[in-house]
Amino acid sequence: MAVKVAPIETSPGLAALLSELERGGDIVITRSGRPVARLIRAQGYEPRLGVGETVSALRRLVSERGIRLDAGEIRSLVDEGRD
Repeated sequence: MAVKVAPIETSPGLAALLSELERGGDIVITRSGRPVARLIRAQGYEPRLGVGETVSALRRLVSERGIRLDAGEIRSLVDEGRD
């Protein structure tokens, strides 16, 4: 679940970062020089589903459409998704 905060609740530098994002910039937050997070624009953003939600959605879709997949076909689709 995402934590929502207003810029006023954060460090003063966040306002400048938000301005950069609005101009289409890319923001990567680092700790000790290593990337730990990326800030992205909310426009067009759709949160990813968790694994459980994804499996449930897939089961509903398969059931609604009457799709039958055997283990080999499922493995093939999983492998294809990793490419």
